[in-house]
Amino acid sequence: MTVSREPEPLAPLDDSRQLARVAWRGFGDDSFAEVMRQSMRSMAHDDPETHAALADEGAAFGSLLDLHLEDDSAPSHSVAATALTAFVDGLAKAVKEISKSTLKRERYRTNLLLTGVEFGSVKVSLATPPQKVVKNADILERTFVEDADARSLALVTALLSVNVDADGTALEALAASLPLRARAGLRKASQQIAKENWRVSGSLARPGKPLENIAFDATSARRVGIALSSSHRESKRIELSGRVDGSRRSLLVMYFEPDKGRPFAAAVPDTELYESVVGMDAPDLRVTCKFRVDTVIAAGTDSVVRSSHTLESIRVLGEQGTLA
Repeated sequence: MTVSREPEPLAPLDDSRQLARVAWRGFGDDSFAEVMRQSMRSMAHDDPETHAALADEGAAFGSLLDLHLEDDSAPSHSVAATALTAFVDGLAKAVKEISKSTLKRERYRTNLLLTGVEFGSVKVSLATPPQKVVKNADILERTFVEDADARSLALVTALLSVNVDADGTALEALAASLPLRARAGLRKASQQIAKENWRVSGSLARPGKPLENIAFDATSARRVGIALSSSHRESKRIELSGRVDGSRRSLLVMYFEPDKGRPFAAAVPDTELYESVVGMDAPDLRVTCKFRVDTVIAAGTDSVVRSSHTLESIRVLGEQGTLA
């Protein structure tokens, strides 16, 4: 049941945030008004004041994933309904399980929304709902806090679109860090891409962050599926000193160069820990890291063993190799 209520009165129009709220409320109910609202939502991802205004109105998506699916074997602007349903279901399950693991809950109901399936290739839009903010908050950044589903959707998208030729180790590390049920959901989505030979392109819009262009196809989906199908045999924890040699925010992956041994990529599933990694990324800064190392058997084999790393902690080393 929907209960209508009068919107709260607006403060004096002394800034662009209030002007944007007035503009949003001023739109009518016709199709042109809806086009203008969608335009404001798109603008909100690049403009802090507009996003803050829409968040005040409960109208700003937390994140928005637009995908265009192309299928050469199907008539123009169409794909098989069962294939599309399985693809979306796989993505939704992966987002749910990652969020559930992040929040450390036994049960969790995802807030992920399917906002539309449209013509134009075949367009699929997935979004996370608006996040309510403290009404009297003066700190604009509060409106940019992503919920668990928004972060999970970004992680799932990044994994599907990773350049497996350039970042094979990053793919393995990230896949190993996902909960088992999340891997199953994402594997289901990647299998549909490979099976239907889709070419997928689009963008991910996140508040306060640049628009991310994404693309993946059947070939990359197969490689993602292999990484997600690997069997985990054992885990151990190690501590290494060395330096951070870059990172990828979209994947939550760091690159580590140990004092001894070969460089490797490691998953950093915790966003606060990732910010620590970014702050310690300097050529002359030595750090000590604790990693969980998962030994895996690649899918389809019994002999090819790989090790994937997940960062658990990082600290700066002093001049004499002591913790600072």
